[in-house]
Amino acid sequence: MSRGEPDLFWREVDKLTTEVYLLLLHVYEFTASFDGYEPISRTELYQLLHDVISYAGWLSVGLRMSSAIVSINWLIPGELHALDQVSTCQPAYEASKEAAQRQGMRLQEQRPERKQISSMARVKISVIPEIIRYRPYPKEANVEGIDSYRMMEPHAVHYHGLQEEHDENRAFISLPDYIKKLRDRNCAPRNAALVIMVTILICLWVLYTTSGQQTWQEAKGWVNPEPGPEPEKSWWSLTW
Repeated sequence: MSRGEPDLFWREVDKLTTEVYLLLLHVYEFTASFDGYEPISRTELYQLLHDVISYAGWLSVGLRMSSAIVSINWLIPGELHALDQVSTCQPAYEASKEAAQRQGMRLQEQRPERKQISSMARVKISVIPEIIRYRPYPKEANVEGIDSYRMMEPHAVHYHGLQEEHDENRAFISLPDYIKKLRDRNCAPRNAALVIMVTILICLWVLYTTSGQQTWQEAKGWVNPEPGPEPEKSWWSLTW
């Protein structure tokens, strides 16, 4: 270890950066095809990933070597925005705000008597946690107690939600529930269960009841009629 750096630190950073880069490459190529979207270059993407991973690795090394107590606090999705939070993607929040305003205008047109509901930014995705270091005051300070120092402010992506908790709870849907809702709507037919039940009942009726078997035989006769007698040959064909 030199200057506090582990011997294989940068080698491991390069390795992990390459692995993450390859995982994100498919997403990068997919989003690059969007109309009106100009992606960053692949070189810049790799460098940004390298900076993030090296910083996180160095922070991890420092926390392990420090004798201080460190508190790591992640923001919770749906939590109200606070002044100490850093918004990492303002365009995403602006798009959410515009969509919420359009939805509010449509509801207001449909129900003019409806009371206006207050809105506010809320946490959508917690990107970087809040990191606080705690250590006792030095003896030279002649003060007893614990000193705290915020090493990192919480970073998050925000969306435009509702200010009151009871309003937000009625409108909020978690990500797993939202994915399940989309999957059920796009993949499963609405009457799939009813169709399956009717099919099973028909099969049981045909297999285990006399009337069902008779109806099945009649249906087979309609689909595949029994062959009739062969037509008699014409008298002139017998002369050949």
